[in-house]
Formats: sequence, structure tokens, C-alpha cells
Amino acid sequence: MPETENNLQRGLEGALHSAVRLGKRVGKRIVRQIIRNMARTLGLIAISTTYIWVPMVALFIVGYLGLSYFYIMPADIIASQQSSMEDKVSAFFMTEDKEEVKKRMGFLKEYEQTANGWKDDLAEDEAVQVEMHALSWGVLAAVDRITHDPIFTQGKQIAIKSQEVFRDLRPQFVLKESPISVQSQSCVERTQQPLKNDPITGEEVEDTEATPIISYEIVDNLIQITVKRLIQTADTIEGHFDYQYRTDVSSTQTDPSPGTCSGQLTTITTKEVLSQIVQPEDKYRPLFAYLKGKGISNETEIHVVIELAKSLDPKMAGGIIVKPIGKWINHPLPPEDILEALDQAINIANRVNPDINQSWREGMLILIMKESSGNPRAVGPYPVFYSNKDGYQTAAGLCQLMPPTFRGYKLPGFDDIWNPVDNIIASMRYIYATSRYQKHVNNIPNLFWGHYPGY
Repeated sequence: MPETENNLQRGLEGALHSAVRLGKRVGKRIVRQIIRNMARTLGLIAISTTYIWVPMVALFIVGYLGLSYFYIMPADIIASQQSSMEDKVSAFFMTEDKEEVKKRMGFLKEYEQTANGWKDDLAEDEAVQVEMHALSWGVLAAVDRITHDPIFTQGKQIAIKSQEVFRDLRPQFVLKESPISVQSQSCVERTQQPLKNDPITGEEVEDTEATPIISYEIVDNLIQITVKRLIQTADTIEGHFDYQYRTDVSSTQTDPSPGTCSGQLTTITTKEVLSQIVQPEDKYRPLFAYLKGKGISNETEIHVVIELAKSLDPKMAGGIIVKPIGKWINHPLPPEDILEALDQAINIANRVNPDINQSWREGMLILIMKESSGNPRAVGPYPVFYSNKDGYQTAAGLCQLMPPTFRGYKLPGFDDIWNPVDNIIASMRYIYATSRYQKHVNNIPNLFWGHYPGY
């Protein structure tokens, strides 16, 4: 009986293997037949629809060649460090006429001077507040170049209308008056003559022959009120920004001169400080709407505007003034871009933490170069255990912050760890709040010399 079962099992296995082999052969024939039929069918479709797809392919090729000739190639020439100024002007205006190039040589300065008009109506301290919203001359030039391009306007030659474009794109600001009150104390010297009894009347009178008695007293000064104008809203090519403030009361104490008042002199300052910048949800919608109104609605053409602007204005190349579409570049920024980002970050952080100021500049620059070599997309070499809650984390960005640390110390509205400005702000606020650094970057051990272990 067992032998019969074994034979039956072997027979079933053999039949199964035969069926599998047969299925494979049949399956291969079916697949080959399907492929032949599909190829025949696709060939017939291709032939019968030649009048449709051939013009489409030709149109694509012509379009790409036109895009390369009119925009990509000029942008490459302008961005190249090997290009002379004459080459850049020639590429920008698409002319090889030497007289025309010579006449247009001043276009860079013209656009820069026009774009700088964004601060004409602002006082110096007001311009500092809104500097992050400055209109890049690269944007002005790129938009002017393309919106007045003969390809889109059916004109015969490029017309430069920088003032007209500037009027349409310039940022608009609303500022409000904000009082700053200062209640201070002073050490006042009091001089008093000793008293004596008048020998005639018996009354107490000043003893003018005695040495005066000098005393000191702490007194409150009159409250001083000054008014500063603070930015309230900014409407730019990026969108609408809303600035929100909170009332800050800070107290400082100083020692009086030795031998005078006992105790410390207190100064109390009450003022509004920035608490949050509400940024637009959809960045660059106003710019895209403007371009659409000029007949430029294709996504590729819009990207050409951005890329051309970046190739013109070095400050845009690192995404400092205007963030590029897509990811931040994954290589070190030029030194001038790092300094631009650092100055912006100090300016913004100073509104919330007044002790973070230009005295941090040198130390932060050294920290950035030691942490990431100036690469805003730098990541740590390996994950490090951060906490039981957050587990292992990898440092990221210009100042190599752990993501939970960045989230804890970033300013509201500056939420991109890869953004150089946002990253520097969070780093400085972390350093300021860490007691072992005594509220200053320069106190990080071995930051300036010796073996730097990190922070």
C-alpha cells in the first residue's frame, strides 16, 4: 500500500512538471504572437497617424532649439565667468552689432539702479527691516527681457522698459508707528551743610563754616518715549507677508560709580518686537500671474525667467533673495552669498533677540565653514542618537542642526532647514539659549583655534 502511494505521488509530480514545461512553451508562443501583433498594430497606427505625430515631434524639436537659442544659451553665456561684459550684453540683447552692444553696455547699472528704487521712500532703519524683500535686479532684467521679447510681442526687436516693469513689480510696504518707552534711574549727588544752633535765637541754622555733607540717592528719571516705524505688511513678487509683534519688556542693570550710590541702576525698556512673519502659502503667485498677463503661462517659460534672473544676479544664485524653484543647490555657496545670508539672518534674529547683532558675524562665518563648508544641503556623516522621543537624527544644513533642534529654535515663518537664512537664525538662537556658550557664538570652545569639536 505505501509503495502504491509513492508511485501515485511520483506520477502526480511528473505530470505537474510536464504541465509546467508545456505551459512555458505555450506561454512563450503566446507572448511572441502578442508582441508580433502589437508591433504590426503599432506600425500601422504610426503610419496612419504620421500627419499627427510628425508635426508634433518637429514642433517639439523646433521649440527646444528656439528655447535654447533665445534663453538657455544666453543665460549660460551670461552666467559664465569666462564671458566678457561685451559677450554678456551681446547674449542678453541677442545682437552682434558692436555699436549696439556698446550702447547697451550700461544695462547692468541701469537695471541695478532701477531695482534699488524699492527703498527710495524709506528711512535707513526702515530699509533695513524690509531688505529681505528687495527686488532683485536680476528679476527685473529677466522679466523685462522676456515680456518685451519679439517672440511674445511680435515685435521686430527687443524693447527695454525697465521703469515700466519696475513699477509693476516693486514691493509695497505698510509701516506702523510703534512707541518705545525707556524708564531709567540715575545716581544723584546731594550736598547739604551741617546744622548748628544759632547762639542768639537758639534755632538750627546751616553751619557755613563746616565741611558740606555729600550723599547719594537713586532717583527715577522721566520716562522717555520715542517712536519707531515698523513694517506691518509687505506685498512682493513672492506674495503677501504679514508681520506680527509682541510687547517686550527688558530690564538692564548697571553699577553706579564707585563710592556713590549703593545698589544698581535699573533701566526698563518697553517696545514691540517681531514674533512672527506669516509668509504666503503659494510663493511667487504674483510673479506668475504677472507673467501670465504678459502671455507667458507655460511652466518651462516661467522657469526660464527664474533661471535667467539667477544667471544675471549673483545674489539669486544661492537662493538668498529669491528662492529657486525646487531644491537648494547641493554645493558650497560663494562667499558673498554666505555673507548675504548671514547678514539677513542677524538682522531678522536681532528683532527678537537684540543681543544677537553684528558682533556675531565673524564667529558665525567661521562656524558655518567648519560645520558645512558653506553647503546649504550638507548632511552629517552618520545618524546620532538625539533622544528617546526623536531617536537617531542626522545634522542638516549650513550650520548642521539636528532637525528637532531646528524646530525648537527656528523663528515662525522661517521653517526651511535647507534655507541658509532660516538655518542660521535657528543656530544663533540655539547658541544664545545654551548656557555653556554664555549667550554668544564667540564662546564656543576652540571655535577660532585649536581642535574644534562642534557645538
